Amino acid sequence: MLLTGLSWDLFTIQGIEFYGKINFMKGGIVFSDKISTVSKKYAQEIQTEQYGAGLDGIIRFYNNKLTGILNGVDYNEWNPETDSKIQTNYNIKTIKKKIECKKNLLSQFSIKENTEKPLIGMISRLTVQKGIDFLIPCLEKLLSKEQINFILLGSGETSYEESLQNLQARFPNSFGLKIGYDFELSHKITAGADIYVMPSLYEPCGLNQMYSLKYGTIPVVRATGGLDDTIESVSLKNKSISGNGFKFSQPSSEDLISSIEEALSYYENKKYWNQIIKNAMECDFSWEHQGKEYINLYQSLRDSK
Repeated sequence: MLLTGLSWDLFTIQGIEFYGKINFMKGGIVFSDKISTVSKKYAQEIQTEQYGAGLDGIIRFYNNKLTGILNGVDYNEWNPETDSKIQTNYNIKTIKKKIECKKNLLSQFSIKENTEKPLIGMISRLTVQKGIDFLIPCLEKLLSKEQINFILLGSGETSYEESLQNLQARFPNSFGLKIGYDFELSHKITAGADIYVMPSLYEPCGLNQMYSLKYGTIPVVRATGGLDDTIESVSLKNKSISGNGFKFSQPSSEDLISSIEEALSYYENKKYWNQIIKNAMECDFSWEHQGKEYINLYQSLRDSK
């Protein structure tokens, strides 16, 4: 405490003391007027032992001042109608032009151009958090059955990079891989893929699923954090399609494969698939929309003084 310049009065279980040490995050939770995090689902999750990192008890105690507000997307940067980094611009009325982005993306890898075959994309850090452990066996199974083409851009843990490189060597005609980060390629994947995968173990908010929605690239995500808040499961009722993507719950290859195969079953019906694309592109996660919730939060703090 001497090094911090703070009073010893704060070093209590009601203050910043945490198992005999100092925890400033705990202090922020205790002494703040409001606590905000980046999605409603994540606000619920951090109150559990699984996601709370030891602070779940204190967060539950102060949950009356906890709120979750989704991040927003900059549609000046991420918009298929104006994006200068993609092959062809398109919008919700010209969805057919999206196929040109798919052709261009396939041409950048050693993948035979087959626009009818579903193309799945992923841009990710290659870490445990991103679900790579169960993505790799899922990929191996789907590629072995020749059900899909897959393009992945990312970097991270060496063991994951090597496993993916080995997989790419086995399936060079259907698996495109670039280790590293490439901003222009990330836009091309978002526009050119049919399906976008995010199998995260946890994801406070996530942005890539929101980018992909804008580009009519349908997300398959694990139902956690902001992924659960932004993706509404596709449903068919009376020949009418609702929803903007596909979700699975358990962090397993089996559940991920099942969710992807559900998406593929809809992909085979172009009428249904085009409606799902329209549902996705109609979503609005702009800062103009999300920012209003922050303004309301800050105004409530001002008004309470």
